[in-house]
Amino acid sequence: MSAAFAVRPAAPEDAPAIARVFGIAFDDYRRGFGIDAPTLSDLWADSLTARVPATTVAVLNGGPAGPDPTRPLTAQVPAVVGFVVTVRPGATEESGTAGDRQGRMGRLVQVLGLRGLWRLPAFFGPIGMAYARRSQASDELYISLLA
Repeated sequence: MSAAFAVRPAAPEDAPAIARVFGIAFDDYRRGFGIDAPTLSDLWADSLTARVPATTVAVLNGGPAGPDPTRPLTAQVPAVVGFVVTVRPGATEESGTAGDRQGRMGRLVQVLGLRGLWRLPAFFGPIGMAYARRSQASDELYISLLA
């Protein structure tokens, strides 16, 4: 059986699969926070759902709705196997509502615990400093996430 890939704009029903791919692919986040793939998927699901209109997905063989993080990707025939979120020139990147972001922070505190909160600035501080002085040019499309 050969793998057949297709690339298409994401649809709202792809959001759970996109979150599962994110949880599997972003192992640096998992290591940085000391969490597993399903937990990472849950933490970022609302943000990734808000980004669906700016997301393109890679689809394999039209299988079930996304990878299972408890099984190796090579043992599955998932539909969504990758994604890219782009921000078009002049657009603002979406990551959910203020309530979504507040809820995500609350879930992070629950998952990391008070003793693990040091991981947030240790992980995101360098990223924030790297991009703090960089702004998108008016004619620039950029890739926000790629998995």
